[in-house]
Amino acid sequence: MADTPYQDLGMSLPNPYAPDEIKSSKDYIFSFAKYIERKSIGLDGQAYNQRVARFSMNRLYALGSQPVEQYLPRIGLENKPSAFANISWKITSPAPKFVEIITNGFMKRDEKVSATNLDPVIAAEKMQKKEKSKFMMRKKEDIAQLEEMSGLQLMPEHVREAESDTEIDLYFDLNNKQTEEIVFEEILQLIVNENKYPELKRRLIRDTIECGVAGTRTFIDYKGRVAIKRIKPENLVTSYSEESDFSNIVYGGEVIPMSLHDLRLTAGDQFTEAEYQDIANKVRSVWGNGNVFYNNASAYANNTYRPYDDSNIMVLNGYYITTRNQRFEKKENAYGGFTVNKRDASYEAPKNSKFKREIIEMKDKVVYKFSLILQTDYMFNYGLETDMIKSKDDLSEVQLPITIYMPNNYQMNNKPLIESMIPTIDQMQMIRYKLQILIAKARPAGLAVAIDGLEDVDLGLGNSLSPLELQEIYDQTGNYYYRAINEDGTHKQFRPIETLPNGMGNQLQELIATYNYLLGTLRDDTGLNEASDGAAVDAR
Repeated sequence: MADTPYQDLGMSLPNPYAPDEIKSSKDYIFSFAKYIERKSIGLDGQAYNQRVARFSMNRLYALGSQPVEQYLPRIGLENKPSAFANISWKITSPAPKFVEIITNGFMKRDEKVSATNLDPVIAAEKMQKKEKSKFMMRKKEDIAQLEEMSGLQLMPEHVREAESDTEIDLYFDLNNKQTEEIVFEEILQLIVNENKYPELKRRLIRDTIECGVAGTRTFIDYKGRVAIKRIKPENLVTSYSEESDFSNIVYGGEVIPMSLHDLRLTAGDQFTEAEYQDIANKVRSVWGNGNVFYNNASAYANNTYRPYDDSNIMVLNGYYITTRNQRFEKKENAYGGFTVNKRDASYEAPKNSKFKREIIEMKDKVVYKFSLILQTDYMFNYGLETDMIKSKDDLSEVQLPITIYMPNNYQMNNKPLIESMIPTIDQMQMIRYKLQILIAKARPAGLAVAIDGLEDVDLGLGNSLSPLELQEIYDQTGNYYYRAINEDGTHKQFRPIETLPNGMGNQLQELIATYNYLLGTLRDDTGLNEASDGAAVDAR
């Protein structure tokens, strides 16, 4: 890229007061793209990798697939063969169930497309019809008499059935639609259906739960239809904002992983074969690529397959808002009217004009787009966005084609719901492992037998029974016989057979009680209860 006064290789934001000719140049757009890369991705990819690692771990917890290795040192089994502990290492987390319940709760909320004409004349006409209906409702008895006398139906059915002003208001809110409003609603519903809204909604809800942020991109596809695409939170790029809906951001975009072959399909002949090969060389040893250097691009110019087409690259599809200066000329004509024509920035009105001329200058906001291959100096599909989202009330304002929502946004960060559940989930998982270890180590219930107390016991059969025979009688009948008097005539002060409890003792109940307590904590964190998560049936 050639150096210009407005290019700083991403160290700072390019000059926002540069002339329009500079702003529309490749150098200026490239400078803005490198600035966004440095701020949001990091030239070494560190910021991007940290965000991916954090969100990936959250998603693993939400699926109940978090790494098992993190629990080994916590239960004293670090660097020990797992065979020493006869337990199952499978994760048995309540997180997938809780996340699915919360997601399904939001999915049950049906959204209905509604369009309302905001034209003042139409609004006044609707209000007049509503007030007329309310008047007829109050005079219902008088109108009914006139209908009986004339034989004509003077009262609409919605007035005849209404009993209060509230019912009239509800009727007009639901049914009093103009043809234009109905058509517009059907068009919006078609857009929603074509973009598979239920599945899109479910994935956005999961993104909010797992990552704390969700985003979409709206654009016109190759068929000329409105398309809405989900942006993975891991790949989201945006300027600083403390608004939950990011309504005041000046740039945004998404990082799209692709192969060099996919880049060919997207960029086409915007790059030469030598440049494609140079891109592959610049991303070697990063993004999962090997440390292979390719040369002699001309040898592959006519090949269907090139060895570097499998290289992984990251493309930043970005958008940013900037101002544009517009110059118009207002010229009077011979009929007493005037015309307004757009002029170039260098245009000057003729000094000796027959008609009065006036130069009008105004600023509006526009959106520029670009696709930057990360960690390289290559850019494609850049320039002024052709399909910009503008408000009909103020055409000087513009919106980015990216919609973002981050609940409880605080300095560009928040705590996703799953992250608040992780400490409790970890403790519950360790208790499950400890329960297995406790059960595996538990000994069966047994007896403590003092043999000297069972010696020389005669049951009147003419011979003394052995201690093993007396134990067999105890096992079969529950009775045991022993000699309570010593040879010297003193009484023995102990019971020769004592029942021993099993090896678990009170530990099992303590662990189960702790687990149930943590389960209650998890319900408090998520706002669920025993009825909503299916643990108990609501008495009602």
